[in-house]
Amino acid sequence: MVGSSIGDGTKMDLVTIAYDAATGEEIWARRYDGPAHGIDQGAAVAIDETNDAVVVTGGSERVRASGIFDVITIAYDAASGAPRYERRFSKRPSSSEVGGDVAAANGMAVVLVNGTVHGHLLAYDAEGDVMWQRWATRRNVSSLVDVEADADRVYVVGSTFITFPGSAEYFTAAYLSGDGSLEWRRRYDGPAHFSAGATDGSLSTDSTRLYVTGTANDFSKAPIATIAYDAATGARDWLRTIPPRPGGSELSPRVEVSADGTRVVVASTSFLDGVNTFLTTSYTASGAVGWTSREDGPDDVGWLTGLAVAPDGSAYLTGSGKNVGDVTGSITVAYGPTGGSSAWEAFIPGVKIGDGVSTVAVAPDVSRVFVACRLSNDIRTDAYLAT
Repeated sequence: MVGSSIGDGTKMDLVTIAYDAATGEEIWARRYDGPAHGIDQGAAVAIDETNDAVVVTGGSERVRASGIFDVITIAYDAASGAPRYERRFSKRPSSSEVGGDVAAANGMAVVLVNGTVHGHLLAYDAEGDVMWQRWATRRNVSSLVDVEADADRVYVVGSTFITFPGSAEYFTAAYLSGDGSLEWRRRYDGPAHFSAGATDGSLSTDSTRLYVTGTANDFSKAPIATIAYDAATGARDWLRTIPPRPGGSELSPRVEVSADGTRVVVASTSFLDGVNTFLTTSYTASGAVGWTSREDGPDDVGWLTGLAVAPDGSAYLTGSGKNVGDVTGSITVAYGPTGGSSAWEAFIPGVKIGDGVSTVAVAPDVSRVFVACRLSNDIRTDAYLAT
């Protein structure tokens, strides 16, 4: 896991920790304090199984207390935590840039750089040498939210402005892993051709499909719109929408696909009458709705920040919110493969709303579910039995 923690006289450091999944025992921990001894933030982590490496990215303050950041990317040996390389990057020396996401495959790590007008991709080889770099698009970027990679391609998901400033559209593109050349690009501007914003993407394990989700404005409501693309060609396989409840809205949906590729789960923060709840819909690979569940109780109020899907289609959601005692904390909800009522829920008090971003992951053998959150300027990790 990766995050940030206050160091001894070093302000905020980028922290990477490896735990034993069965016992929770710390295997290794590494802190990164940049040369400015300022703020260093962890944003994303990826594991390259073929290279036995853990790659993390984030932002590192260029000058202490300046608020201007460089992209920092670090690769560690997965078993020992020994650093393999550390690289700082800035496309524009006068601007602030951070690594927003990272994907790793076959010894290559690709960093999604946020802070540039057009978005930027940066690919490193196993030794940390730059393989290639390129603008994600020549249009003005509203946001880039996700990068995925396999042996053949790098996939980017985000939003670009149709006019600047003005309405936006989904932006999805595939680049060849070898040299970063563009293979295909697709855009989606919603049913009203006015405004749409992608918020997440997920690549199937066999790399045959790329799933993209977000919200699309049709002037009367902003439904969740999820698209399945053929990963090789960019052809749209299907498009499905989820309308909000009357007077409500669906916010920042996320998408994950099961390891066998048969189930696609979309979850969002559902807002109505001043209350946020979790909305979850499971699709088959062909786009048919499998099940839909909503948490409406007062102990389920929260803002979704993480989603994980087990190989059997079970879904695990986490976020921050309040319980029945009006105590803020991290909330985790588990659903079985067929949805319905939640299988179990967990609450960690003390996590501040907006500051307590929780993430969730499932063990490959589906024995445990791991939830990490920020708590009192530090990092807390909990393991739950999956069933």
